Amino acid sequence: MQGTRASHARSSPPAGVWCFPLRNPVVRERRTRVARRAGFSSSGGNGSIQVIIRALGPTLTQFGVNGALTDPTLALIDGNGNIVASNDNWKNTQQSTIQATGFAPPNDLESAILVTLPNGNYTAIVSGKNGTTGVGLLEVYKVAVAASQ
Repeated sequence: MQGTRASHARSSPPAGVWCFPLRNPVVRERRTRVARRAGFSSSGGNGSIQVIIRALGPTLTQFGVNGALTDPTLALIDGNGNIVASNDNWKNTQQSTIQATGFAPPNDLESAILVTLPNGNYTAIVSGKNGTTGVGLLEVYKVAVAASQ
């Protein structure tokens, strides 16, 4: 994975986290911030890995971050450019399964996707809802290695 790796102190489930600060835009269109992207590769040994991807914005304000995204949206794209999953407001989809992982976003307006991915390359894209801009944080947590089926 690309990004800054930080250890995540949890007793259960054990996981690593890759944090992608989104202060500097990756995509620009006429000097306007459009979206932020972070690429990562999954390799789960026997063919797949379960991850949770979170896009945080409102939570950052409690840590003194000015100009945080007020309502981040999230899309996951595979190596062929296909949309694997997308989310706006994490409680609207997968609420119980995301809560069960212990990685639920702190704010209802933040986005999250829980997915089991076959080994490969992926891109997570964070955008502000309705074209809004701001500072966000994209996190990718390994939840479990899925057995090959």
